[in-house]
Amino acid sequence: MRRKNLWKAGIGALALLFVVFYGPDCLHLFYRLTTPKTVILSNRLDYNVMADDESRLAPDAQKSSIRKRHELFLWFHARGLNIDEDDEERSIWHPWKELVEYWRSERN
Repeated sequence: MRRKNLWKAGIGALALLFVVFYGPDCLHLFYRLTTPKTVILSNRLDYNVMADDESRLAPDAQKSSIRKRHELFLWFHARGLNIDEDDEERSIWHPWKELVEYWRSERN
């Protein structure tokens, strides 16, 4: 009986590691496959226009634009697409943090 429990624990640990390492990639792929190419291109154009126009906006409008642009940033990253990348160090948890932040922004 002990061997059976140990075997289940081992399989469970492997499944958990698979989800941690490959879960974001699977979710990115799902989102990409269910998003039309025209929507991606349109959102990319919107993002770039917002980024270009922000410096000319009033402070209140600039804050609103930054917030909207960040939501689009998360939208792209939820699909595993790059936009406005920086050189920050990425941990294994970084894709999960971005996905959770994206899901929270979608609920509001």
